[in-house]
Amino acid sequence: LDDIQELILYTEGLKVKSLEPKGSNRARALIQIAPDCRLGEHQLRARTLSGITELRTFRVGPFPTFKETEPNNERTKAQMVPKNVTVTGTITSEDVDFFEFKGRKGERLSVEMEAIRLGRVLFDSYIAITDSQGRLIARCDDSVLHLQDPVLSIVVPEDGFYQIQV
Repeated sequence: LDDIQELILYTEGLKVKSLEPKGSNRARALIQIAPDCRLGEHQLRARTLSGITELRTFRVGPFPTFKETEPNNERTKAQMVPKNVTVTGTITSEDVDFFEFKGRKGERLSVEMEAIRLGRVLFDSYIAITDSQGRLIARCDDSVLHLQDPVLSIVVPEDGFYQIQV
């Protein structure tokens, strides 16, 4: 990608604001997303002086992003996260991450993992929700809708702190 010329986007509502090479086989792009852009998966290709790349995908979601920070690989080091965010991060081989949130009785909590759908590596993810004592509330390994990407939704049983393990 040292000789990148442009990103080819296939969806209305997406516009490349800047594009620059970042060493061998890397580039950085800033893509402007219009408020009425369709949510979900979008495709792109990079055009270089030497050719066009294979099709890659990325997702546009309704929530702001929140960056995962290490260390959060133990229950006692769970990272506090606000509600209604998309947590972004990288899970390495055999990595386990914990996130914590404050729930109110009766509210809905939905968690969805996008891993294998990103299409870059085979990764069989898992989600579990526990209460503050570590008791399992719900878990999901695979889902009918997203295959090996789990989807989990619960109604919070009591006010308090809960943890999500991925």
